[in-house]
Amino acid sequence: ADQRGGGQPGRGKCGLKLHVARKLLPAIDPQRCTGCGRCVAVCPPHVLHLEPGPNWRKTSLLNDEAACTGCTKCAEHCPFDAITMVARQSVTL
Repeated sequence: ADQRGGGQPGRGKCGLKLHVARKLLPAIDPQRCTGCGRCVAVCPPHVLHLEPGPNWRKTSLLNDEAACTGCTKCAEHCPFDAITMVARQSVTL
């Protein structure tokens, strides 16, 4: 028996099989982002957008983590090194 308190390994407490995945997602540093929009332009699934901030300064934001493919094009094309790719864990049934 599993002693971790949750049924079989790889299964949730209700017995459903869980899929745990680590995915690279962009983390945008608002101090470095100038709002130039290059990341938005090169994003294949179009999940980044520019958000107006204080004093009319724009900043890039990830608006759909689930649709992000983790392709790293945004980070590669950012001329200000404002984007780093970080691993995030997601759980699906």
